[in-house]
Amino acid sequence: MKKIGIVVCVISVILLTGAMFPLATGSDEVLQEDRDSRELVQRERIVIRGNEDFTLENGVTGGSGTKVDPYIIEGWEIDGEGTEREALILVEDTDVHFVIQDCHIHNARTGLIGQSGMGILTYNVTHMTVRRNRINGTFDGIQMFGSSHSHIYDNDLSQNRAHGITLDSTDHVIIEYNIIEDNSDDGILFGTFGGEQANFNVIRYNYISNNTNYGICLFEGFHNVFHHNIFENIGRRVAVDASQTVNFWNISQGGNWIENHTGPDENGDGFVDEPFPIRNVMGNIVAYDHRPLVEQPDVEFPGESPVIEITFPSGGESLDSGESETITWDTLPGDNSIIEVDLEFSHDGGSSWTYITQGIGDTGSHEWTVPDVSTAQAVIRAVVRDDAGFSGEDISGIFSIIGNLPEGPGDLVVEQRGFSELLDNGIFDTGYEPWDMTRVVDQGEARWDSDGFQEGGSVYVRTEATGEDNITEEYSYWYQGITPTLHELTVSGAFRKELVFGSGFRWETFVHTAEVGIMVHDTELGWQMVLFDDGITLGDSGWQELEPVAYEPQGYVDAIRVTMRVVAEGDTGPQGGEHTAWGELRMDNISVMGVGPDGTENNLLTWDASPDDPGSVVQYSIYRSDDESGPWETPLDVVTARGWARYEYLDPGAGAQDETIWWYVVRAEDGHGRDDGNNNGVPEPVPATESFHIQLHTSSESDGWNFISFNLIPEDGSLETILDGISGSYDRVMYYQASSGRWLSFVPGRPGHYNNLHSWGRAMGIWIRMTSDETLNVTGMTPSSTAVTLYPGWNMVGLPSSTPGNHGLPSEVVSIGYFHGVDEYNIAYTHDVADFVFEPGKGYWLHNGASQWITWTVVYT
Repeated sequence: MKKIGIVVCVISVILLTGAMFPLATGSDEVLQEDRDSRELVQRERIVIRGNEDFTLENGVTGGSGTKVDPYIIEGWEIDGEGTEREALILVEDTDVHFVIQDCHIHNARTGLIGQSGMGILTYNVTHMTVRRNRINGTFDGIQMFGSSHSHIYDNDLSQNRAHGITLDSTDHVIIEYNIIEDNSDDGILFGTFGGEQANFNVIRYNYISNNTNYGICLFEGFHNVFHHNIFENIGRRVAVDASQTVNFWNISQGGNWIENHTGPDENGDGFVDEPFPIRNVMGNIVAYDHRPLVEQPDVEFPGESPVIEITFPSGGESLDSGESETITWDTLPGDNSIIEVDLEFSHDGGSSWTYITQGIGDTGSHEWTVPDVSTAQAVIRAVVRDDAGFSGEDISGIFSIIGNLPEGPGDLVVEQRGFSELLDNGIFDTGYEPWDMTRVVDQGEARWDSDGFQEGGSVYVRTEATGEDNITEEYSYWYQGITPTLHELTVSGAFRKELVFGSGFRWETFVHTAEVGIMVHDTELGWQMVLFDDGITLGDSGWQELEPVAYEPQGYVDAIRVTMRVVAEGDTGPQGGEHTAWGELRMDNISVMGVGPDGTENNLLTWDASPDDPGSVVQYSIYRSDDESGPWETPLDVVTARGWARYEYLDPGAGAQDETIWWYVVRAEDGHGRDDGNNNGVPEPVPATESFHIQLHTSSESDGWNFISFNLIPEDGSLETILDGISGSYDRVMYYQASSGRWLSFVPGRPGHYNNLHSWGRAMGIWIRMTSDETLNVTGMTPSSTAVTLYPGWNMVGLPSSTPGNHGLPSEVVSIGYFHGVDEYNIAYTHDVADFVFEPGKGYWLHNGASQWITWTVVYT
């Protein structure tokens, strides 16, 4: 490890003649005298423009600019009295590590623009640490512009003519354990010039007191986190958030301590029962500290943590799997002794980690056998710990590993698939009950109106506000599971927004926000917004049809939800009395279209993962040709390797209707573009048209009910089209949708909005009640195989095959129900599932005893 030069040692002797100032929770005369009595060396302002300016002449007292040996600027007193209106320490355009510490910076002449009167000013700077300094009598104690990844802690930033700290276009800065008091404007200001933002910063364990304007003024910025700060002797307000974006004013371990907001705490959890509102400049509530602290947190700086820096690999190297390499690092102790180091490896840029070793000594090196993976996204992480429990970490630059050629995928199957409706008005249907909804926010008089469930399936959310400055919010959603799919979905439907006012004058009540949204749940990305509308129109806007919105998932889509939100405000106004305002949001006819069992517009490819996935396989390259021999040179597309057991890819528009027989090849590819070279093409199936006949009866024993299915891919999968040949001979069709746990039905001649069963696929068994004997003829193409999804519990299915048999029924199925007209409900049951023989044309109940959905793959024979 590099050592700090002799100049630092001399300065340190001078500094240690006076005690370093510990952080306290308020002004203290003895502490102030101690700070003023320290022996510092006076000098002119410091200006550093670029990495090359870190020199002795520019106030640098040691270091080399690395993480464990940063440049040091310490022990200076910089008095700005008599200087021009300039920053007393100015640093521009640097990316090395440097520390400004143990300095007194004061009396800068102030102006209004540019560098005027800043204590410390940075432009385009990273890796800065500012610690144990006293900065007072400047315009802004510290201003960072266009800078990032820095640490400001254990400083006294008080009695400045504007702000203690200002962040503009600055991100990933930690500000902690500072005294920020008696400043003539804000304690900390975020974003000022031209709408510049300050994002992803953390402000914690600071003492913020007696600042004239705001303790914290968040003008522009998002995803900033504020917690365990002390707000005392509040000026204009504790904090203001005018950013109109998402910021966080507490974490799970607690929020902030705020004078005059310290109780009650009825449950004794250490948090004030009533959240503390964060308002914008207009006084409207925009966020909350949901966990305000009852007791003041300890904001005395706990001590320096150790630092570690990986020196090999540093990034850009190319290593061979199986070879022995030496990982090396340097460390810098904090206030305590280092006891151990952990090393971890990631093949995917840090998304996942495995241990190389744990709890070894600080030896500075470790022999490592490079794992057998092939990746261009390899990194090493090192964690150092000391005997007081403090830790530090470092992540190396990205390097490559050349592994063995990945093994190819297996069992490539090509099927012809089309689109069908996965969810037809499934969120709202006749008889939907109020307790099916989920309420996320419920404030004041906000409520769900159970009378809002309308005939035909629509429903509305309503929120009310009563009295002066009373703001209420209602945010709720409906959730609907769907058949898990990897394929593109199309969402459509209709919505209406209506804002309504109650008693009193309309100008005294208003609705802040009315929003509708549709989200899908992607197993790779979580909930994704497909449609969002926040337009507000007074009065009935009428039903508006949604433009169909397409969503291409990164993982499986297994659920959809519709969100509604209304925020209303009531004001007594000059006339007095109580007034109410509420908003309505209604949605109806929500449909989700995805790949289903009907039609042949597309080719669906499925294959087993490579044995090297997860690991060296980065992606699967898909090739297509109209010739069995290729060429297989330019990929049609790629699918990212995600550690799944089996993958799918949809080639849209390439099914039977394009009149071309396509051949496909799928290759496993590593991070260096190498693949297994597989050239064994698999063709799409040539469709054959067949007819299937089902005898339907009006037996009195079964009251005319028949439990049936078919085994082909019809040209049109709509229920009415398939049943058109027996029109007038049946009066009801029913199907149990296991994904939602509800019955769907179709009755000829019934108004359309009451019928919610519209399609019929070969994986579905249906009940049909006949009024006369008939033969149902179904014409379609033969599938190569069919994947039947079985949800936990009971499922209504058909047999998508032409031959009787057990067809590899999964062992998770523990019971089977089959048609038997003389039994109750026309169903008999058996638990002898392994020997059960399914028959084409009949429907069945299958009970999945597992806790998750499974797939029954039936090969057509």
